[in-house]
Amino acid sequence: MAYLDTLGELILIFSLLAFVINLNKTNSFESPYRLYLTLGLLFIVITASFGAVRFAGVDQIIPIHDYLSLLSTKVAMVIYVFSLPMVILSCKSNNAICNSDISSSTTEKEELTGNKDAPVSTKLEFLNGHFSEQGIVKIAKFVMVFLLTFNILTVSFSIETNKLITDASIILGFVLFALVAKEKGLVFLSIVTLLLVPASTTLHISDDLSMAIFHLLLAIHFLLINRVFTLEQSQPSFNEVSEQNRL
Repeated sequence: MAYLDTLGELILIFSLLAFVINLNKTNSFESPYRLYLTLGLLFIVITASFGAVRFAGVDQIIPIHDYLSLLSTKVAMVIYVFSLPMVILSCKSNNAICNSDISSSTTEKEELTGNKDAPVSTKLEFLNGHFSEQGIVKIAKFVMVFLLTFNILTVSFSIETNKLITDASIILGFVLFALVAKEKGLVFLSIVTLLLVPASTTLHISDDLSMAIFHLLLAIHFLLINRVFTLEQSQPSFNEVSEQNRL
């Protein structure tokens, strides 16, 4: 079982790269936030790559891997979590704009929003009803900037802080993501797998097996989020639904 932890890292790398490819192969998620999300995922890939080499027996890179792991937790994961809802909302906005260019009229906008001069994006806010998408974006941006600033300062000056702040903020990010994602069940399942990751280190098993489970749970988490994005793309557009209703 000497290389189980290395195998776990390789599975994690595969799940991350699959997510990156899926995210960038379509124009559905085109937005600045997709770039942030991609960079966050790729940084975690780099960290996992060093981890795979480390657990294969190359002890010389242990300090590098430890520092990259710290940055992945404090910086890359924060960017990843809070970019998720913003990328999904960008996808919805892109679809709405596309459909509006094809078939929307002033009358349709007025019926949906009560304002014939309203921008297309308010159509989504009206249909969702109970929350403002702009509000979610503002919260995600604010918390991400605050948390990144806080974490970078603590890492730069080696300040010991309670992990509760970062952990609670990351949970908030996933709650925001769950609000805007259509596949809420998969989102909550991905949250559960992420919460189980630190618990895997407390199991009374060998270190190799423990780290393998640790990275396998992380890989499952990213595969679930990737599935959420895949299903988000496959949802029928507003225009397609309208055409079906006419038929």
